[in-house]
Parts: sequence; C-alpha cells; structure tokens
Amino acid sequence: MKHPFQLLILLCGFEVIIGSVFRIKRQIAVNTNADTNGVGDLVDTDASAHHYKNVDGVVGMNVTSNGHSKANGSSSVINSVDGSVGSQSVSGQNNIKSIGDESNSFSDIFAAVEGEQKTLQSMHEGKASGKGETFLNVNGGGSINSHGETKNLFKTGKIGATGSLGSQSQLMSSETLTWDSLMTKLAAAAVAEGSGNAQANLDLVQGTDDNNLMISGLVSGNNVNGGIVNAQVNGNGNVDGEQHDISSNMNGEIVGKLNSTLIAASDVKSNNTSAEGKVKAFANINSYSDKNSSINLDSETGVEGGNGNGHIVAKGSAEGAENDLLINNGLKIGDQHRQSVAIGSGQVHGSGSDQSSNAKQTVDTSYSENGEMNVLSKGEGLSKSNDGKNSSLILNVSGNIMNQPDLINNSTFCLQAFGGGKGPSAAETNAELTFGSHSISNNGTVYGRVEAFGDNTKVESHSSITENGEAHILSNFQRASSSSAGSSSASASNSGHLYKKKR
Repeated sequence: MKHPFQLLILLCGFEVIIGSVFRIKRQIAVNTNADTNGVGDLVDTDASAHHYKNVDGVVGMNVTSNGHSKANGSSSVINSVDGSVGSQSVSGQNNIKSIGDESNSFSDIFAAVEGEQKTLQSMHEGKASGKGETFLNVNGGGSINSHGETKNLFKTGKIGATGSLGSQSQLMSSETLTWDSLMTKLAAAAVAEGSGNAQANLDLVQGTDDNNLMISGLVSGNNVNGGIVNAQVNGNGNVDGEQHDISSNMNGEIVGKLNSTLIAASDVKSNNTSAEGKVKAFANINSYSDKNSSINLDSETGVEGGNGNGHIVAKGSAEGAENDLLINNGLKIGDQHRQSVAIGSGQVHGSGSDQSSNAKQTVDTSYSENGEMNVLSKGEGLSKSNDGKNSSLILNVSGNIMNQPDLINNSTFCLQAFGGGKGPSAAETNAELTFGSHSISNNGTVYGRVEAFGDNTKVESHSSITENGEAHILSNFQRASSSSAGSSSASASNSGHLYKKKR
C-alpha cells in the first residue's frame, strides 16, 4: 500500500517555462522536487514545492521536505529537495536513523532561489534511549550552484552508548548555507551507566570544504567485579562565518573493588581560511584494591577563534591492604600560539595487611587560551601492617611538556609525592620540560628520590619547573624520615638541569 505522502510527492515536481507570448526576449526554466520517506511505529511526512514570478519580474522557487518518525526500536527518515531557476540551483539530502528501546528521528530541508539569492537550510534531531545499546547515525549535505560554480555542504555523525543500567544518544544540528555565508549549530551527547562496564562515543563533522568543524570523543570503563560504571561524552559546535566555537566534554566514573580500567580520548578541530585550531586529550586510569576503589575523569577541550583550550583531570583512590593506582593523561595543542604536548603520570603502590591503608593519585593537565600550559601530578599513600607483617609503599610521579616555537611561552610542571606507614617507603618525582623559540631550544629536568626504612617511615618529594618567557625556574625538595626500635635509615637525593641547544 502506498503511503499518502507519495501522492503529494507526485504533485511536487514542476518544470515551467516563464516568458511572454508577445515579447519573448529570454526564457527561464524552473524545476522543483521534494521527497520524504520515513520508517517507524508512527511516521509523519510532508513535502511542498512553490515557484513564482513577482511584480518586479523576479523569478523564484522554494521547496521543503520533512519527516518525523517514532518507534520502540528503530526509526529513520530519508528526505531530499532540489530546485533550479535558470543556471542557479540548490539541492539537499538528509538521512537519520535512531536505534534504542525508544527512538525518535526528525529531518527537515528547505531550499530557495530568488533572483541571485540562494539558500539551503537543513536540520536533524534524533534521540535514542533505553537499556543496553543506543545509537544514532546521521549524514546529509547539499550544494548551491551559481552560474557554473558550486559550494558544497556536508554533515556526518555517529553517536553511541552502551550500558546495562541505561544509555542515551542524542543529536541536534542545523545548517544555513548561502553563497556568501555559513551558519551551523551542533549539540550531541552520549551517556551510559552499567554494571561492570559502560561506553559512550561520538564522531561528528559539519561544514563546507574550507569552513568546517570536527568533534570526536570516547569514554569506556570496566570493573571486573561488577561495579558501577558511568561514561559520558558531549560535543557542541557553532559556526558563524569565520567565527568558530567548538567544545567537547568527557566524564567517567567507576566505583568497585578489584581491577578497574577507564580510558578516554577526544579530538576537536576548527578549520577555516582565517585560522585553524585543534586540541586532543587522552586519559588512562587503572586501579586495584582488595577493598574499595573509585576513579574519576573530567575533561573539557575546545577551540574558539583559533585559540585552543583544554583541562583534563584524572583521579583515583583506593582503600585496602593491597592498593595500586596508575594514571596517565595529556593534551596535544595546535593553535596560533604554539604546538605543544603535555603528558602527566603517577603511580602509587601499597602493600600491607591493615585494611585502613590507602592510596590517592591525581593528574591535572591544562592549557589556556593565552597559551599557558600547566601539569600537576600528585600522589599520596599510607601503608600499614599488623602482627609484625611487612608493609611497603612506592610512589612515582613523572611527566613531560614539549613546546614547539611559539608566540607565548608559559609552562609549569609541578610534581608532588607524599607517603608513609609502618614499613619501608619510597617516593620519586621526575619532570622534563622542553620549550623553544626559533633557532634555540631549552630543556629543563628535575629529579628527586627519597627512601626510608624502619618501623614507621615518612617520605615527601616535590619537583617543579616553571618557564615564563625568558625566566626559567627549577625547584626540588625531598625529605625522608624513619623511626624504629632497632635500626632505621632515610635518604634523599635530587638533581636539576637547565640547558640551551642551538638548532
């Protein structure tokens, strides 16, 4: 059986020759077509076409198609429009599909030509929610042709989430393209919560060949003991001519015991003729505890007006006799200020028999729009044993900042380690900063290590490098202490280097 809208489609194709019967100086051909198809439990479709000649003698046309589909399962809409007035034409195509326990898909396209004015407008909205997997797939585009020259518009997007307790994938996007301008808006989110594992991801591209944006992100978590895992990724973008404002957020959390792993990565990129900017972020968090542990991730990255910015914080805490935390994160920047890479890491390992032993680790990496890069890595631990059993604590924090020739050089690396307990303890901090300008590169390294052996020990190590224009500051502080009924020992050592190398 034919859908009622198909009858409407038959009425929306026109080919008209507009001229004068008595004074024929030129003829203008006008063509318009619209098509919409939808699949789902409840589907609404609409298509319309209009052509005209106004009192000023201007010939024009406009054409519209839209569709809305809802379903318990899969819903989709495919629609297209095209129209022309003489040697000027506009066309557009959209495709959206949503999959989930509840899904909603909407697509709308409008195209118009009036004299020398040409417009293409496109909109997508999709949402899928439920338990288990949800997914959105979007692609579309179009073109404006003016007397043999063409401008193309494109959009692709995939948003997905998986969680046994619930997930949601959502997208809203719009584009308006004329011969002289481009305006776009984009908002997407993937959220998931699961027992044992959860994942959220998105991959989006929108714009024209020489004026576009790209956003991608992934957060995936796993706990072997069925702990609660949360994952979320957001992407937002606005383009108004040459002005771009793009952002991405990542959030993740795991609460449970035994082994937990959280990985995350994001990439935002702005591309236009006046400025380019890109920011990448990553994090890898691993934890183990025979009692309880939690790991958290918060990340914000973006590009605005060619300036990049980013802030990523990865944290872990564990409580129990046996604890192990390992965290790495970083940023990669490419904008008008610099090409930089910053990586921070930290590890805490505690072993004992007292369940009140604990470990904490934080790695905080940031880059501001004025070109400042900062990294803070901080580890803490307490390891205890009862009944004369051995205990030990090892802390290690390290990292690296690498800057290419740039306009603004402001970087700070700060590493801290604190620990102690009933038994031997050790802490180590190691930082390296590479920065440069034109023909000279500067390198700074600081290293510190402390060890303590005895019944009760404390260790503390701080290392930092600051680079601010021509000023370079290195700082190192280490301390170890021990007390014991028998024998005890404590040692502290450090080193620092700052040197320049001609290229």
